[in-house]
Amino acid sequence: MTADEQGYGVDNLPSAQVEQYQADNEECMRETGADQIEPPTLTDERLAEFYSHEEETADCLRARGHEIPQLPSLQTFADGYRQGNPWSAYAFIETSVSEDEWNVLIQACPQL
Repeated sequence: MTADEQGYGVDNLPSAQVEQYQADNEECMRETGADQIEPPTLTDERLAEFYSHEEETADCLRARGHEIPQLPSLQTFADGYRQGNPWSAYAFIETSVSEDEWNVLIQACPQL
């Protein structure tokens, strides 16, 4: 697990620890009541704000030499978000980017 000012990630968790991590995380969520928290309603206005932010992020990443495709239409973007499959400019960053490069990008082109 890694943690920094942007949050935490488990991408580098050894595969032998994944199952235990998931069980511990679920137990923690139950004990704290976090598993009962409903996410906020995604209004059309809020999704339009997310879309605008992703446009800015994509432009920022392109300006730094990354190949980011054009965003889908607002409707397709909103549908994806509501279905649990949000479009993200960062999904198109190559996995070969070093951690230092990644941190520079996050500072210059913030994610939601």
